[in-house]
Amino acid sequence: MAKDIENTSLELIFDIAEAFLDQFFDKGLLQDLPVIGTIYKSARLLKSIPDRIFLAKLFRFVKAIEMITLAERDAFRERLEKDPKTLQRLGDAIVLVIDKLDDMEKPELFGKAFRAYVRGAITYEQLRRLGAAIDASLISDLQQFGSLTTLAEQSLLEHLAGTGLTRPSTTSLTETGSHVFNRIETTETGELFQKLYRDKI
Repeated sequence: MAKDIENTSLELIFDIAEAFLDQFFDKGLLQDLPVIGTIYKSARLLKSIPDRIFLAKLFRFVKAIEMITLAERDAFRERLEKDPKTLQRLGDAIVLVIDKLDDMEKPELFGKAFRAYVRGAITYEQLRRLGAAIDASLISDLQQFGSLTTLAEQSLLEHLAGTGLTRPSTTSLTETGSHVFNRIETTETGELFQKLYRDKI
């Protein structure tokens, strides 16, 4: 099932997004809506739990991008038509990231990043960095980090070290000659994530 979705690339994602996703958990509507009905009927035949989980994560991702306007979508498609390699690479990246996410709330966060990419607010590299950071972090840390309005406690920033959202900022030399990191600071990717989390992009 995951391979079938991958082969449809971004076309499937946008088609689903148009289909009143706020109601897609209603089985009656699912069966009546184009594209969603097909996916739903196929999903009912799935025996694999991982495939069912992937499909559920894909729906949550799509839910986050339903606010993309028709004009934004068309402009994005025009950009991609000029660069077919980017289209394929992007479709593959979306599937790979969503498949790896270990919490059902993470696909929505990645969807926000994709939405910003469609609108031209972030680059492809930033999209990939955000996807990697979301994948590598605990959802509770992401939620706390994303909603910060003041300086974060060092313990939270330490938890996010190695995800790309934070980094060591200063070091000192101990008596034994080893370097010790004194503080952790938010990276540009971290600041970008906070803006996405608050829907500022």
